[in-house]
Amino acid sequence: MRAPRLTRSIAFVLLALVCAAAVDALEAKLSANDRHFVIEAAERAQGAIELGRLTRESTATVEVKQLGQRLIDDHGEAARELAELAAKLGLTPPGETDARQKAELKKLASLTGAEFEREAGSVIARELEKAAALFEKQATRGDSPELKAYAGRTLPMLEQHVKLARALSGRRR
Repeated sequence: MRAPRLTRSIAFVLLALVCAAAVDALEAKLSANDRHFVIEAAERAQGAIELGRLTRESTATVEVKQLGQRLIDDHGEAARELAELAAKLGLTPPGETDARQKAELKKLASLTGAEFEREAGSVIARELEKAAALFEKQATRGDSPELKAYAGRTLPMLEQHVKLARALSGRRR
């Protein structure tokens, strides 16, 4: 015997409500700071990937191309890991950069040659310094053990990229 259409509709609505409640419960387990970290880390990873692509495509210098490829590879892997972790925690991180990073990319795209390389190194270093500070804060003061561990694992890669970008731009610390 077939269930009446109304009964099936009610069952579907109840199932949707249960699923929504489960997602809300997962998100409620994360602090506002942890949710902020996931969003900002995802945006910064996408920004680094796009900076890497632009850098790789806009220069003939082997070292600069290599840095661009490292950004693509390493930040792509970090973004995938973050997306998987975020999904387990009930979040969907953004898949693109923020408006400020987009404007920075547009400005860089208008440059060429040595000017591009110098400015790209400076922009990459600055952006990755901000990312490293974000990850260091999460690794030491985050609430979610999973996100703290992820940030701690990712931080050395960010610090290495900062050093490479500083060398490219002539900024030393």
